[in-house]
Amino acid sequence: MPTSWVYLVALAIPLGGMVYLWLRHRSFHARASGLASELEQRTTELVEAQQTLNRLAGLDAVTSLANHSAFQEFLRGEWRRALRAASSISVLMTDIDRFSEYNDRFGHQTGDECLVKIGRKIKEYVRRPGDPLRRRGVCGRDVAHRPAGRLPGGPPDLRRYRESRTREP
Repeated sequence: MPTSWVYLVALAIPLGGMVYLWLRHRSFHARASGLASELEQRTTELVEAQQTLNRLAGLDAVTSLANHSAFQEFLRGEWRRALRAASSISVLMTDIDRFSEYNDRFGHQTGDECLVKIGRKIKEYVRRPGDPLRRRGVCGRDVAHRPAGRLPGGPPDLRRYRESRTREP
C-alpha cells in the first residue's frame, strides 16, 4: 500500500502542470491583447497617413491649389449631380497670356512665384466651398467651377476679380 506522500506527489504533478498551463495562458493572453492594441494603433496611423497622402496627391506642388486630377474627380461628381437635378454647371477658365515667354525670360522660379500670387488673388474672389479653384497644370491656366445658375451676367465675385486684374511684368 502506497504511503501518503506518493498520493501527494501524484496529485501535485498534475496540479503543477495545470498551474503552469494557466500561467502560460495568461501570458499568451496578455501578449495577444498587447499585439491587438498595437495593431489597432498602427491601423489608425496607416489610415491617417493614407488620408494625408490622398490629400497631397490632389494638390498642385507649385500653387497648393487642387490639381487637374482633383478637378476631374470633382467635375465628375458635379456632372452626376447636375444630371440628377436636371440642371447645368459652368466652368470659368483663365489663361495667363504669354506665360511661357514670362517663364523663359525671368526663370521658372519667378514663374512659379507669379502663379502662386495669381492663385491667391483668384482665391480671394472664389470664396464658397462649392466654388473650388483648381490648377489645370498647363502653364498659367487656372480653373474655377461655378454651380448652375450663378453665371448669367457674371457673378459678383468673378466680376470683381475681372475688374481688379492688373497686369504685372
